Amino acid sequence: MVEQPLLGQGRLPDWLRNKKGLYALGIFNDNMCLFRCSAVHRGTRPDRCTEEAVELAKKFFRVNDQQVQFMHAVEFTELKKVEEKF
Repeated sequence: MVEQPLLGQGRLPDWLRNKKGLYALGIFNDNMCLFRCSAVHRGTRPDRCTEEAVELAKKFFRVNDQQVQFMHAVEFTELKKVEEKF
């Protein structure tokens, strides 16, 4: 039986989080998972991706530093817009 975690169910289980070559970015409690993944893809270290993720979020949502903390997670229907922007 293959173990398969459910999306949005909290922290990844250890068997998955500790796999070699996997960057588990689910340790952060915010709505920036897409921007964290993009930052890491662009070369930012996974443990230091917050600053770059915030900059990407600010560009996408057109918000300032104070508004970033209140932004919503990117919805599935918005992925095309994210792709076009970046």
